[in-house]
Amino acid sequence: MAIKSRDLASGHGYLEIAEIWVKAGQPDKALAWAEHGLKAFPQRPDNRLRDFLVTAYLDHQRNDEALALTWVQFDENPRLQTFSKLQAVAGKLGTWPVQRERALSGLDDSIAREAAMTNRWKPKPSVPNQSLPVDIALWEEGLDAAWAAAHRGICDRHLLILLAGKLEAGRPEDAVSLYRRVVPLIVETTLTDVTRRYLHAERGLASMLI
Repeated sequence: MAIKSRDLASGHGYLEIAEIWVKAGQPDKALAWAEHGLKAFPQRPDNRLRDFLVTAYLDHQRNDEALALTWVQFDENPRLQTFSKLQAVAGKLGTWPVQRERALSGLDDSIAREAAMTNRWKPKPSVPNQSLPVDIALWEEGLDAAWAAAHRGICDRHLLILLAGKLEAGRPEDAVSLYRRVVPLIVETTLTDVTRRYLHAERGLASMLI
């Protein structure tokens, strides 16, 4: 323990000590070390340490703090992984329907704000990017929700292909419409890659001739 306590240059060092205390049957000391670690690095927190704390808070019946710390991760980096963390914690607390609605509503607002935002480099509003709502809906196996989200804006083509594959059996016409939407994106990417390789080869040949 003394050796470990000398290496506290990051939150992970505190996490290792907290895990040692857990194995030693000292959950209160483990929690204290984890909290010290989180406070020590507010500008570069370790999400592994946060996850440890969430579990520790739940074990200590500090449910509000567990949920709040999980929300911090989702708000900082909204994606499927942090959404699933919310689901796991809120599910244990029996509050998932409310927390899910809050997460999806907040995500919709964030997407709308980002699309509407304009600046020097983006003088006009953009089409909303619905990739994350589609990803979440697919994870929840909500094909109708995924379909609706995919038609509210642009979406990652890999997610559109995945959705199309899931729709093939029961909704073949919808699946075909998604494949038709994806094909131009694939062609455009392929042409861009070919052009990039051609220009690179042309520059290489030109340098050899100089």
